[in-house]
Amino acid sequence: TNQGSAFVFTRTGATWTQQAQLTASGGSADDLFGIAVALSGDTALVGAQADDVGTNTEQGSAYVFTRSGSTW
Repeated sequence: TNQGSAFVFTRTGATWTQQAQLTASGGSADDLFGIAVALSGDTALVGAQADDVGTNTEQGSAYVFTRSGSTW
């Protein structure tokens, strides 16, 4: 529940197609992955507002994804 994901779509003309579903490696319930997304060219930065890092609960994390062709 509330682990989250981010979807990548591409557009050709007027048609949108899902290219990928991005998820956090090691994601868990209530991380809220995808709460914030920033894009620049072939790079996506995705926030997980409540990700636990070590013993720091709900510290939050940012994940960087890069696209090569159609693979993220």
